[in-house]
Amino acid sequence: MTDAVVLITGASRGIGRRLSEGFIERGCQVIGVARSPLEGWELSPGDRFEPHVCDVTDESAVKRLFSEIRKQHGRLDVLVNNAGAFSSDLLLTASGERFAALLRANLGSAHVVTREAVKLMRPKGFGRVVSISSIATSIPLTGNALYATTKLGLEALMEGFAVEFRGSGVTFNTVCVSFLEQTGMVDALRPEARANYESRLLVPRALRIEEIAHAVDFFVSGAASSVTAQVISLGSPF
Repeated sequence: MTDAVVLITGASRGIGRRLSEGFIERGCQVIGVARSPLEGWELSPGDRFEPHVCDVTDESAVKRLFSEIRKQHGRLDVLVNNAGAFSSDLLLTASGERFAALLRANLGSAHVVTREAVKLMRPKGFGRVVSISSIATSIPLTGNALYATTKLGLEALMEGFAVEFRGSGVTFNTVCVSFLEQTGMVDALRPEARANYESRLLVPRALRIEEIAHAVDFFVSGAASSVTAQVISLGSPF
């Protein structure tokens, strides 16, 4: 993927930062997007890293972003839908607005960003879209229902795009991740909650961000040109 133009949402830290670093190392032009101001980012702007502050739940802001991408680059080769929000809200106490906000963050944003990305990819006959989901979709736990629902919707959205744009040269795939080392996610879990979570995994440990990067790398590689509408689950729930 040398010289590819890559857009990564949620790029300011964590998974997004690590993915950005990997693509930059391979000589790609990375367009990093996050809601936070630049001074809060863990990557600095450079020749191959172009930061944009954009709320991807704001459709008008997303359209302005893609207008700039079209003007500056004229194409987009890879999109990674990484931005999202987590929730552990209980069904009986979560407000409708809370659920609506989760839907906008985890599903609505991916729809709008992917839709605009395909407009750039399809005329070129090439594109790779990878979305980051969660294995919470396969592990029923108290407090996971709203979050898991939005992530299941994300997986269905990618499958729907794959069907709609079959034969276009654009692929749509998903990587489902479990809880992560190196991000503070593990620290946020109570010991008993972590033990319960790990007991539901065939690989009972926290993930490393590098493992996610390898899965994304496969989906965007030439070796995966015929792979679409697929889900890789890291941690392997059962």
